[in-house]
Amino acid sequence: MFGSLKNDILGAAACKLPEEIKVNVVCSIWELFHGTIKTISYQQESPNPNNLIVSKEVHKSIIISPGASETHKMIFKGEGNISLDNIRSDLIVSIHVKHDH
Repeated sequence: MFGSLKNDILGAAACKLPEEIKVNVVCSIWELFHGTIKTISYQQESPNPNNLIVSKEVHKSIIISPGASETHKMIFKGEGNISLDNIRSDLIVSIHVKHDH
């Protein structure tokens, strides 16, 4: 009886995943048609040497392939936030089209 409760509590704490990081990148129609390289910036939470979660700014260059669309999402496994247990979340990049008027 208590073993199950203990496993539930410990399992829930050990399996808590850090929050994914979601970033929007704005591209023109021309960039989507021809492809481009964009640099994105985002805040990533990770443990410091004292095991405190701190936030740092990360810059990453990403390749937008020719023919990408606004519905295209890029998922970078393990490049999101990092928990104290070194569990890594994903970085998800969504494309948004800049409409010129």
